[in-house]
Amino acid sequence: MATVGFDKVILTVLDENEKAVPAKQFTLDGKNSKNGVVEAAITGLAPTMTKSYASNMAIDVSAKGTGDVKVDLSVFNLPDDCMAAITGMQKVNGIYQMGKDNQAPYVSAEFITSDVDGNVLHIALLKGMFGAPDSDLKSNDANVQTAQDKISGEFISRFSDGNVYGKANEADTDFKAEIWETFVRPVAGA
Repeated sequence: MATVGFDKVILTVLDENEKAVPAKQFTLDGKNSKNGVVEAAITGLAPTMTKSYASNMAIDVSAKGTGDVKVDLSVFNLPDDCMAAITGMQKVNGIYQMGKDNQAPYVSAEFITSDVDGNVLHIALLKGMFGAPDSDLKSNDANVQTAQDKISGEFISRFSDGNVYGKANEADTDFKAEIWETFVRPVAGA
């Protein structure tokens, strides 16, 4: 399905039971603190295909599940608290630190866009980890140079249901916002 634009991303830290941690949910939509999403590239959804050969020809192709699911996300002005929460950085005395003992938490990522008819389209990666973004510093010239933050994540299937990906269109008559929310960000006790 073709997409038009990229409205926002919602990044939510998950606990050890794959449940959303509401205090660690971040919406990057350009409305707060001059942050917003620029682009996201989701790859690896297709499983690895394996051909079986016999009698000097391919006789079967097998594939199951997903491949190596990854996302590369470009963000304008990624907030430090969000970066720290999704990468496992620690803030000590006003200094964001990362070292040998830091552990990134599992995170869900929901990408909100539109289809060609203007209907809201939701795409989610359900359980993965993000690494700290690289630093891309540039000198100003006649124009102010603003570098985008680029973060990459790798995603795996949830233990609870085996899913790694979900997609829903609000125009679908079966779509229910509360069911989608529970699917993407299950909460403790649910």
